[in-house]
Amino acid sequence: MPKVHYYNNAGDEILANDRQSAAFSRYILQIKPGIMFQNHPAFVEKNLALSDDELSSINHLSDFSEIATRELIASDFVHQIKRLANPKLHSPILSLMSEMIVGLDDLNVELKKVKGALDLTQHQISGVKVLDKYRYSIKVNGVQEQFLYWLAMPFFTAVPPEADVFYAQQGLIDKNIVLDWYPIGTGPFQLSVNNPNKEMILQRNLDFHDEYYPSVGEDSDKENHLLVDKNKK
Repeated sequence: MPKVHYYNNAGDEILANDRQSAAFSRYILQIKPGIMFQNHPAFVEKNLALSDDELSSINHLSDFSEIATRELIASDFVHQIKRLANPKLHSPILSLMSEMIVGLDDLNVELKKVKGALDLTQHQISGVKVLDKYRYSIKVNGVQEQFLYWLAMPFFTAVPPEADVFYAQQGLIDKNIVLDWYPIGTGPFQLSVNNPNKEMILQRNLDFHDEYYPSVGEDSDKENHLLVDKNKK
């Protein structure tokens, strides 16, 4: 769970019991090391700038001869929060989140002035910071009790910057090979075929990180034999 700190207008931290008077709240989120993205052509550098001739032979993601993976890091989550401010993506929650997240509206105004392709890695959001490889923070106005639930929604899932560069290639867009249809995730399964009128195929993600059945729980869990698989992979 994120750790939440509360601050007054002077920037001094105040006790959680006094949080209703807070001017700002700061959420600190930590991710587990060792979580890998699914293998994907976006993680191969040469696939980020393909020629028209090379793109002409690509009709499916499976047509790429080289794929790769990399570790999920905190900056991937920060990148997605920046994407909320991208005027080209028309995020349905931008207006609401701009009231909460410090600097999100300013970033949206800044990005509207950019001509041509957007490189979000070159733009910053004042209220969202990468603290280290596995931690990042989000500063929100006042006390937003519902913000924790927003963080659990798909709007805040990690998106690697490579995905934006890869899927921005016109030759892929023309063939509907886009992020909305072929997301890049870290879960146990990956969407390898997405044709809603015919078939959708989920394949096992061979790079999925190890997860183990919980070893602790409430007393009733033990009585109901819900922990018999504890610590199993």
